[in-house]
Amino acid sequence: MNIFDLPIKVDRFSGSAELFVLSHFHRDHMSGMKTAWSKGPLLCSRITANLLATLESVPEENLCVIEPDESREFGIDGRNVRITAFEANHCPGALMYMFEAGGGKIVYSGDFRLDDHLRERIPQMAGADKLYIDGTYASPDYAFPTQDESIAMVLDAVKGNMEKEILLAIYTIGKTKIVEALYNEFGRPVFVSKDKVKAYNAMGYGDCVTGERKQAGFIGYSRAYFDSYFRWNANRNPSNALVIYPSGMCFGMNQRAGFCYVPYSEHCDWSEFCEFVSLVKATEVIKI
Repeated sequence: MNIFDLPIKVDRFSGSAELFVLSHFHRDHMSGMKTAWSKGPLLCSRITANLLATLESVPEENLCVIEPDESREFGIDGRNVRITAFEANHCPGALMYMFEAGGGKIVYSGDFRLDDHLRERIPQMAGADKLYIDGTYASPDYAFPTQDESIAMVLDAVKGNMEKEILLAIYTIGKTKIVEALYNEFGRPVFVSKDKVKAYNAMGYGDCVTGERKQAGFIGYSRAYFDSYFRWNANRNPSNALVIYPSGMCFGMNQRAGFCYVPYSEHCDWSEFCEFVSLVKATEVIKI
């Protein structure tokens, strides 16, 4: 991504730069980053910094923290660059960035989900020269409920199947609002792998998960496990267990017995994408 022809790299960590910027801790936005990465100052949120230090052994002295609604100024290649961060409403720690230099303005959305909090901040971004925007679901085929509505669907599904074992398709970093809602509603954590426990502790959600099966109220596995490996058997089948599968990709998926598909997304749907573009009014729009 070209930020005013300056040596700034956003969500790309190969080669050299005076400043590296990370929107959030998802592998598809961390291309070129290796364990104990130390090529230069890396700008990110505090939660993302915690994840980088805990899971990737990135030295704390290489991490430059910025929080939502904060602006910081950097001298890059002899020019002054002002960077403002906004809450992206994606996974914990995810940020949207606005870069300003020499009267120009560039907005980089990273992955995001439009909500009222972000709508209040769009006027600061209006009139950008370039908008790099998350286009994951930028198609009229997609129309999602709000995240609160989707979470309510999950809680209702659990309440209607309290006699069953509840399994949940989750990410290591993501779907955290659902895990938190289950803990707040039922007072029981989700059983996850040790790596996920470490990640949730780094994000500040450690109480919501456990690595001890006996303490858990729910069982959490990665979505890939349910897609490729999970099979019903005599001991665990649709009569005594329910798999809750929250995903923006559940539209059009083949429905499976014993699965509850919830249209939960941490990316914008088509209407939100169009609304954001229309409000920012950028001269050039580039989907990422």
